[in-house]
Order: sequence, then structure tokens, then C-alpha cells
Amino acid sequence: MKQITTDYIFHKAVDKLCEQHELQLINYLKATLIEVGLLLNFREKPQVRRKIFTNDKKQNLRSSV
Repeated sequence: MKQITTDYIFHKAVDKLCEQHELQLINYLKATLIEVGLLLNFREKPQVRRKIFTNDKKQNLRSSV
């Protein structure tokens, strides 16, 4: 079985990351086969958030690929 490993990188240039940005990243992860996402903010004080989302639906989709 071939395993696909991909990360999603979501970059921003805002004063500060907020919950809305993290929720947007989680929604992208839910909608795709991607399980790991990085949220990066490139302002004066750089910020990094790492989110992981996995569920049974993704396992079923992956096995059919």
C-alpha cells in the first residue's frame, strides 16, 4: 500500500495569530487527506502553530487510492 505524506503550510502576515486562523487551518485539514498543518505568521514576532487532524474517513479514502 502506498502512503501519501503531505503537510499543509498556511502563512499569514498579521499582528498576532488568533483562534480564527487556527480554526481555518483545521477546516482545511478536515476537507483534505492532509493530516498535518503548519500555521506561520511572519510579522515582527514570528509565530508557529502545528495542528494535526485525522479521522476514520481519511483512512478509508487513503486505502482506496
